[in-house]
Amino acid sequence: MSAEPATAFPRVGAGTFPFDRLGAPSHDAERDEWSAWQREGGFLLRRTLIKVWALLVLVGPLSSSKAQVDYSQALQQYTSAIESSSGSAEAYWRRGNVYWEKGDYSLALQDYNSSIAADPGYSLAYLGRGNVYVRQGNYGQAVQEYNQAIAIQPTLVDAYYNRGVAYRAEGDLDSAIQSFDRAIELNPNFAEAYSNRAQAYSQQGDYESAIQNYTQALALNPNLAEASWGRGNAYWETGDYDLAYQDYNRTIELAPNNPLGYLGRGNADFCRGNYDLAVDDYSRAITLQPNFADAYNNRGVAYRAEGDLDRAIQDLTRAIELKPDSAEAYYNRGLAYRDKGDLERALQDFKRAIALNPKLAEALNNRGISLSDNKVDHDQAIKDLSRAAELGPASVRGSRAWAGKNHAKVAGLHVATNTKHAGRDAKASADSGRWRHGLLWMAPVAAAGILIFVFVRHRTKQ
Repeated sequence: MSAEPATAFPRVGAGTFPFDRLGAPSHDAERDEWSAWQREGGFLLRRTLIKVWALLVLVGPLSSSKAQVDYSQALQQYTSAIESSSGSAEAYWRRGNVYWEKGDYSLALQDYNSSIAADPGYSLAYLGRGNVYVRQGNYGQAVQEYNQAIAIQPTLVDAYYNRGVAYRAEGDLDSAIQSFDRAIELNPNFAEAYSNRAQAYSQQGDYESAIQNYTQALALNPNLAEASWGRGNAYWETGDYDLAYQDYNRTIELAPNNPLGYLGRGNADFCRGNYDLAVDDYSRAITLQPNFADAYNNRGVAYRAEGDLDRAIQDLTRAIELKPDSAEAYYNRGLAYRDKGDLERALQDFKRAIALNPKLAEALNNRGISLSDNKVDHDQAIKDLSRAAELGPASVRGSRAWAGKNHAKVAGLHVATNTKHAGRDAKASADSGRWRHGLLWMAPVAAAGILIFVFVRHRTKQ
């Protein structure tokens, strides 16, 4: 077993969100994202979920020529070190870290492989190789690399932490929490580990534990923007929009150029009935990230709530252009067309939404209502409403959207047996105070939870 080096490459540090400092998605932002749609009042407001994100400090396109010069100098230094040391494991590992930060994962992997070839007992090279696999989406292989690093050095905190990140990206939340538990045992002041454990709890729908962990993360590091944002998400999931709003405000203070804080605050305002303020925040998110489909969807939803159907349709159409497979955006646009009295286009959008997601209870329900009320196809209406009633409860399991009396329907989406008075549209639900999420936002899977940041870290030995 090799001894750890006296000094090590500095930790990359905790980033903020899955967007770089300029507000543009880094690398595979779109591919690394999945979403949970919150149902309420007939709208589907989106919360974007980031499946995995490794480092937001110097990962991605370099933001300045100085950064490029810095990388070049570091690469020259470590290349010289490799030549002068006849290819030491540590020198290869250090240069691999530079390539990894630069976003050149193939060259990083080559250097980590060379490090292991030079010294098979060098734990940090396995850690680095695992980080590459996380960035490439090969989470199973990443876990194996972290396990190997832990086998060599059982107290390697970052290996447990990064393994938790990989497990969470795979959806193995119990294993992720166990890994974060161990990282925290080894380093009780590890704010990012508390934040990531909170995210895992959120994905499980355990928002109380999530809030506790985010709060601890913020106690350790009050400037950890992802923790204030994540806690805001957890408060939002539990319906505490005032506390969510406060956390989103704090997120914006810490990361004013990141669109996610504005998206979150817009969602909180929307759910409190402040549609004009919500529109302002969604517009700010779009200014920072012009191709932010979720922000267009949510702004379209807010415009519809205000009765501005033309703008609603325009924004929802843009959301569809950016994400053609978005069943929810088609569904929301269908509602807007129905409000305008354009039944033909409404039914086309509901049909497209159902084709993209046959289990989208809201689309089935509202198509059934539209077919029945307009006496278009009574038999199909019965089929749609029956299917929506079957899917409804499961589709929002774990969500407060089912709170309220006499609801055999998806919070304002009207899965009901009485097709004539089945809570005809989101606006009525909003007016009656039954509004909640529906925003395109940031949370994990199916009403579970909150963003998923991945702060894959390089090991540092002081």
